[in-house]
Amino acid sequence: LVENQKEQQEVWREGKFNLRDLSMITLSPSEETTAEQQAGWVPGEKIAAWRPYSQEVYWLAFWKGRRAALTHEDTTYADWVGARVDLHAMCASREAFNRFWLYEVEATHMPRTWLRWAADTVQADMKITNGNPIDVQHAAYLPDCEAFLTADKNFVRVLDRIADQAPAPVGRAHRVAPAAHGGIVEALEATLHDL
Repeated sequence: LVENQKEQQEVWREGKFNLRDLSMITLSPSEETTAEQQAGWVPGEKIAAWRPYSQEVYWLAFWKGRRAALTHEDTTYADWVGARVDLHAMCASREAFNRFWLYEVEATHMPRTWLRWAADTVQADMKITNGNPIDVQHAAYLPDCEAFLTADKNFVRVLDRIADQAPAPVGRAHRVAPAAHGGIVEALEATLHDL
């Protein structure tokens, strides 16, 4: 993820791409888009960028889940979804799978998926660090809280930028001031008091 973000950041900065309004970010197939990724995609049609991102993330995760007994790859997503969905049936047709992600699913029904995409996207507009992949996962918990506390000022900036655009209500990020003399409890209490 970190290497992908660095490459994406370079492309976006060269093109002076604006990442402020996430709803304006759309994609259409390019010469780098494989035939499998394009299956089910109306030729030349631009769609919301979170859709092909999610399509590819879940396709790869579900296929890893199907072959993990042999490869010992991480199967977290496949385990999570496979507890409720027949992954063999879901992956039986790449075209149908792609159409689901590219056109059918609504962001309001997949807020955690949208939040992971949004955090990953906005991070590419800021300093990229090795903590970014973990922060992307943490962003998925915003629908579960009223306040999200962190000492990471850049992560607060990321969460602030995506909160107002999220497809579902989310908790707001608040920065915990660095603890004086190691008093993390006091720092947390002070931040909660100020809310």
